[in-house]
Amino acid sequence: MTEKAARRGRDSKQGANAVGRPRVKLSDLDPNWKTIMHLLYQEGGTDIEVRVALAIPPSMAMSHDLWYDLIEREPEFSQAVKEGNLLAEAWWMRKGREGLISYEGVKFNNTLWIVNMRHRFKFTGADRVTDHKQGEEAKEPVQFYLPENGRQKKVS
Repeated sequence: MTEKAARRGRDSKQGANAVGRPRVKLSDLDPNWKTIMHLLYQEGGTDIEVRVALAIPPSMAMSHDLWYDLIEREPEFSQAVKEGNLLAEAWWMRKGREGLISYEGVKFNNTLWIVNMRHRFKFTGADRVTDHKQGEEAKEPVQFYLPENGRQKKVS
């Protein structure tokens, strides 16, 4: 019995709720739910935006409990959410890469981009140097020198 089922006082192996309204199934969603989901994620959308787009009328948004219940119960839905999160992360990575090149009249807020990446995708911004033997972090960073106008510049 799952923790959620235990809180509700039901066995999770029951096919349907013993009392109350029936469980929401994928067939209850819009027939194009996966397309809607992926289109939003392809533009960097969040789970919240997808939950609003997939709302079942008269609701204005899919509830938190329903969202995670569908992820837990429906492998197709779970896989679509995972794919969607990858699409969103790819969109944000592309925006960051485009932001490296400044276009005339366009400003890129790198601080906002970094904060967004850290909070949404656990982005660190740099790969850690590791010891190949143990997988431990190297004790000292590698240092090298670059020539700059005839002088040596230390870079670490």
